[in-house]
Amino acid sequence: MRQNTIIIGVVAILTLLVLWYVNGDNDTQDPAETGQVRQGPDYRMKSFTVTVMNESGRVNYTLTAKYMDHFTKSDVTLLQEPKIAFFQDSKQQWYIHADKGRVTENAKQVLLQGKVTIKHQSPEERKPTYIVSSDVLVMTENQTVQTEHAVQIIHPSATVNAVGLKADLKQNKVSLLSAVKSRYMPATPARKFND
Repeated sequence: MRQNTIIIGVVAILTLLVLWYVNGDNDTQDPAETGQVRQGPDYRMKSFTVTVMNESGRVNYTLTAKYMDHFTKSDVTLLQEPKIAFFQDSKQQWYIHADKGRVTENAKQVLLQGKVTIKHQSPEERKPTYIVSSDVLVMTENQTVQTEHAVQIIHPSATVNAVGLKADLKQNKVSLLSAVKSRYMPATPARKFND
């Protein structure tokens, strides 16, 4: 009788182990290989700022966002309401913000998604120029941006619409790729007063 109890106990334990192995949490396989999706990020930050310096010790750019979720397995970082500011000679020249973003390639590429607004304020001009588009790829190391989507440039004296854009922010050069249409709005002449 005692031998039957031991055999029944061993069979029960083996059955539980087999059921646990087949149905239980088995983290030895990559979720990407099994088709499973990980439920959340590896870590999350709220209201953060990253400052990246250039070789001479000056600020190259800053990246801020409302939220950041990082996924180690895919080395992807997702951003909510990201803002990037590029500096030249320690002065902010270009400011970019978007609805959301995706950081890849060891933070060398930032894909800004949703509505993307790029603001340029040159020291020579009193009013800024705005570039509005969507799905803009930002290359942080060389300060370039590009998109294949519709683009609108709003300058104090003109509005330009196009499809596609490549810009070198360090050189302050913007190239529009196709379907370029512009509308010039001359400045209103200053009023002359009779003395």
